[in-house]
Amino acid sequence: MERLCFAEAWPERALEDVLANPAVGAWVLEGPEARALAYLMFREAASEAEILRIGALPAHRRQGHALRVLRVFLAWCGQRGIRQVFLEVREDNQPARRLYERLKFELTSRREGYYTRPPGNALVYRWSG
Repeated sequence: MERLCFAEAWPERALEDVLANPAVGAWVLEGPEARALAYLMFREAASEAEILRIGALPAHRRQGHALRVLRVFLAWCGQRGIRQVFLEVREDNQPARRLYERLKFELTSRREGYYTRPPGNALVYRWSG
């Protein structure tokens, strides 16, 4: 899923290392016949969480799957007492930025030159529950 969702996919070994951390979780949104549609990977720390990856498979984009998994995740965070959720997004990724802003994520900072391939800036968003 990682390679299909992202031009800058994390290497398999990096994913394995991150997922070996007990504070990291990953959810997969499945459709009919248990087909994966979207996924979200996160790290939890005390009353905060960080979304590490969120993506929908290309054939299933613009159908509300990322919105659905993100809404469920934020509700889950609220139930666990997580009051802040952070994420980084490419500055030029307008569809993702609209999604986050729709769910009341607020822009908190900008990281110049954060991405290398292709070069780009990152924006940091925060959701407060």
